[in-house]
Amino acid sequence: MELLTLHLEKAGYDDEMSVVQNIDFTVSKGEMVGLIGPNRRTILAYIFLTLICVAAMIYDIFPSLIPLL
Repeated sequence: MELLTLHLEKAGYDDEMSVVQNIDFTVSKGEMVGLIGPNRRTILAYIFLTLICVAAMIYDIFPSLIPLL
C-alpha cells in the first residue's frame, strides 16, 4: 500500500534558482526513508508544505494555503 508518492520537477528558493530537480520516489506502508545530500531540507520542506496544503483542503482550513499547490 503506497502512503506517499512524490514527483518533484524542481524546487528552490525562487523561480529562477532551482536547487533540486527530477526527484521521484514512493513510500509504502512499513518502509523507512532516509534522505542524504546537500538539498534534503528543500525536499522535506516541499513534502511538508504539500501535506499541509492537502490537509487544509480536506478539512477546509487555512484557505490561504491552497494557492501554493
